[in-house]
Order: sequence, then structure tokens, then C-alpha cells
Amino acid sequence: MAVQPEHFLNRVLLVVDNPIVGAVIRDQLSGAGYDVHWARSRLEACVLWKPSYYDVVLLDLRRDPDQGEDFARRIKATDPAQRILFLDGRNGSKEAA
Repeated sequence: MAVQPEHFLNRVLLVVDNPIVGAVIRDQLSGAGYDVHWARSRLEACVLWKPSYYDVVLLDLRRDPDQGEDFARRIKATDPAQRILFLDGRNGSKEAA
């Protein structure tokens, strides 16, 4: 018997500046039952993100990695409990400190 997606994270903010990579990740997560909100830039992510709304923020801003770090710091300053995962290959995926 398969485990239903509602037992996992439900709402994801996907922040990916590469349209091909973002579409693949969005489609995979949506197909698994997640509610995915895709931001294509840090600016768009800042508009979409709200404290205590997303179960996890997935960040992959390879074209401007400093923007991803800055966004993660701003989120943590506002909502220290927010889960943030970097997907951009820096030593594999890592959770923001």
C-alpha cells in the first residue's frame, strides 16, 4: 500500500531561475501531490513567501547564488523555523543554517 502525499510536506515554494530545471522539478513535485508555487527569481520569491505558509522552500539560483543566500538569510531572520533546502549542487543539497 502506497503512502499518500498528504503525510509529507504539502506546500512548497520552489525558487529556480532555470526554466527547464524548474519545470522538471515542479512537474515531479506536483505529480507527487505537492502544492508547488514556482518563483523564477529572488524578487518573485520575496513576493510569494510568507511566514508559516510553506512547509519547505527549495532554492536553486545558480545564475546568482548570492541572491539565494541573501533570500535564505532574510527568511531565517523573519521565520527561524522555516525549512530551506538548497538544490544547486553546493556539496550536494544542504539545508540553510
